Amino acid sequence: MMLISFRSRLRALLVLGLCTGAGCGASEDVSIGEFDTASRQGSPCAAQACGPQPGAPAETCADGSPGGFTGRCLSNADGACVWEVRACPGGPPAPGPDAPSEGEIVAAVASFFQAKCVNCHGNGNDSGGLDDIMSVNDLRNKGLIFDTASTSPLFVQLTSSHTAGRFDPVTREPAVPPTQVETDYVRRWIDIGAPLLRDQCAEEARPSLVIRVRDEAGAVVCDASVIVINDGKTYLPDVGGSGDTCVWEGPAGLPGAYTIVVRKPGYQAPALGPYQVELDSASCHVTTVPVDVTLQPIVAASSR
Repeated sequence: MMLISFRSRLRALLVLGLCTGAGCGASEDVSIGEFDTASRQGSPCAAQACGPQPGAPAETCADGSPGGFTGRCLSNADGACVWEVRACPGGPPAPGPDAPSEGEIVAAVASFFQAKCVNCHGNGNDSGGLDDIMSVNDLRNKGLIFDTASTSPLFVQLTSSHTAGRFDPVTREPAVPPTQVETDYVRRWIDIGAPLLRDQCAEEARPSLVIRVRDEAGAVVCDASVIVINDGKTYLPDVGGSGDTCVWEGPAGLPGAYTIVVRKPGYQAPALGPYQVELDSASCHVTTVPVDVTLQPIVAASSR
């Protein structure tokens, strides 16, 4: 079986220092390569010689053969040991009938990059040598995206343990790994040719939710504890303002179905939702959903 050889600017070894989620900092990198099995390249190596495995998923190519990460640690022409990644003959599999449109894919990827990536790879920061993740030309020129997601270092890093031990240089909070939905949109985006992002997108990421909490008398409450849950992950919304302007803002740029839990001593704390947050394809960001929560006091049972 023939595997496509790497482009000359990368040869057979890729060690990529990208930072994703919201975080930057020390982390193990992933080495990947492609091989021409008709040559003498590709001698087996011990798995530990290749380092951490990439998280790039395997896929079934249009001809039925396996593509993507093969699970094999092989030596390249220079003698370095790298994980093998196989490109599908003739390109990626054809999209199914329920696949999102190009506009939806572009909107989702732009929203994800704005919400979780630009603090490290934009806004004056250049972690891993990438200072503008919204520039498709920059991603191509730096050899981070190719014709398929399975052979693109950007996608391999997104689906690896890249966020482990990293912190956002702006918020100093631990990195939030991309969700399966987000990485799937990035895979689709690369596989359809990585259309341009910036010209279609607003600069500021929008909050997914704006939550205002009131007590039973209608007064705005600012001292409650609010958490939101999306895709099984829990987030602590940012709180801003005071008095009648006190609101909590959910994760910026993250679509999906949200559950909200509000806690305050002396009041009930039911789980509210789901609240569905959708992408706005015109701006590449989410459409913010306003939520008004009215707290109900706990009524003590009367004694007899």
